[in-house]
Formats: sequence, C-alpha cells, structure tokens
Amino acid sequence: MRFSEGSVLLPMNRSNRITITALITAVLLGMSFSGYSLAKTKFNDPKKVLKEEFWGKLFANGGTTFFCKKTFKKKSVLITESHIYSPSWVRDHLDCGTIRSCQRKNESYRQIMSDLHNIVPATASFELNRRAAKFEELDDSVDRDDCQLRRVFSVIEPPDEIKGDIARIIFYMHHTYDLPIYGDLNQMIRWHRIDPPSKQELERNEEIKALQGNENFLVTNPQKIDEII
Repeated sequence: MRFSEGSVLLPMNRSNRITITALITAVLLGMSFSGYSLAKTKFNDPKKVLKEEFWGKLFANGGTTFFCKKTFKKKSVLITESHIYSPSWVRDHLDCGTIRSCQRKNESYRQIMSDLHNIVPATASFELNRRAAKFEELDDSVDRDDCQLRRVFSVIEPPDEIKGDIARIIFYMHHTYDLPIYGDLNQMIRWHRIDPPSKQELERNEEIKALQGNENFLVTNPQKIDEII
C-alpha cells in the first residue's frame, strides 16, 4: 500500500504512518487555533464600533457607569469607555507595538478591541486612574473610595456586586481570543461563583449578541466555567 501526497509517493510503513498522523494532527490543530483566536463577531474597526455600536446603540439613551454606578444621559468629557481586559494586556500578548502600530497592522488586535462584551461605560476619572491595573482583592487596611473601590498602585478591587461580571468578561476574552488571564485564577473563579449573572448582565449580553453576533456563554451558562479552566 502506498500513500500519495501530491507528486510524492511514500511507502506506508510504520514510521511514515506516524509522520503522516503527526502532520495531519498539526494541520488540524493549526486550523483549530486559527479559528479559536477570532470571535464570531462581524466587527473589526474599534473606533467605528465605539461610535456607532457602543455609544450609538447600546448607550444611545444614556445609562449607568459600570464601576461607580453614576447615571448619565450621553457620552461627554466626564464619561468614557473602559475595557475590562486592558488594551495594554492585549498589545503585550500580541507583541504588536504601539496602539497605532497594532491598529494599522494587526487584524487580531482590531477585532479584539472591537468586542463589545469587553467594553463598559466608566467615569473619565476612573479610567484615567485605572490604566492597566489588575483586578484583585485587597485587605481591609485599604479604604474603599466613593465608588466602593479599593486601589493600590496597579491593583484595583471592585465592588462585590460586579466582581462576577469582571471575572466572566476576563474568562470570555481568555477563551475567545486565547489571551492570558491577568490576575489570580482561583480568585476569578470564586468571583464568578459567588456573584452570579444579574438580570442587567443577562440583558446586556442579549443586546450585544444582537449587535455583534455572539454571546458571552458564561453569562447564559455559568456552569461552563468548568469546561475552560
């Protein structure tokens, strides 16, 4: 028995069977990871998505900021967007350089930054102070501010009622784009379990699904956390 690969004929001995199996496996894995790294979303223009989809549709009539629960009627200099999975973490992982360089040259970066599941409204003052801080727990020696946040240098502890939301977004970004998890894994799992999806989170998930074509599966099926960790 002989195996034809284009114009090359290989004798089907045990060694070649192993080699061929390895090649097929590598090809299938490559196909899997290339599909795994991109979400099932039609968006890949971050600026356009923010203007037309995020502010133009999701928050066209105002809303409430994610971290501080401040109501607003529209976007202004005091209200901005915030990415739960920090853009700087994405750039570090993709190693694509500056914001401008990543925007121009990296398709994966543009799609990741266009994912509405990762974007929330925030006060401009919070976003300015957050930068690339990780979400972790701090002890009681650190006082909470007016937004019920604890903050020390590059670490922020959010209010209890949004800890699960944050964990589910970070796990979603990890699973959808094969991004590393920033922060303590066991802590994120605990946040996910002790703060289950609220009605508001479920509604937002459905609104985003209608706009970009995919959901955060951990919001609708929290038990699936066991399948990705």
